[in-house]
Amino acid sequence: MKEISYASILIVLTGVISAFLGLFILLTKNKKQTAYGYGSFHAAYEVNDLKAYNKAVGMLWLISGILVCALGAILWFVGDSIAVWIAIAAIAVYVGGSTYYVTSITKRFRKDPTHDELWKDVK
Repeated sequence: MKEISYASILIVLTGVISAFLGLFILLTKNKKQTAYGYGSFHAAYEVNDLKAYNKAVGMLWLISGILVCALGAILWFVGDSIAVWIAIAAIAVYVGGSTYYVTSITKRFRKDPTHDELWKDVK
């Protein structure tokens, strides 16, 4: 039997935190829109359908967490020989989730799609 490495424990722990955050978003009735990402918890813009938006973000967190947990489980069974590749794949899962959040979820649920809060001072 192979030893469980610190890398696999950290990857699985990150996935479990993401999955629990997704479940929390799905099961609670938030009055504010929830953002995807570890930087901020609330989005900086208004959404047109709060319930559907929070459901989409919660599902994105949940799916990302499950995928990262699966990557950590692969690392448990294979060993540390591919730890770097599994870590890169886990990062790619979160980057892919962020890309999906920006390109799909924010465009679908943003109340005013022409208003961009991040670039308001630049224009």
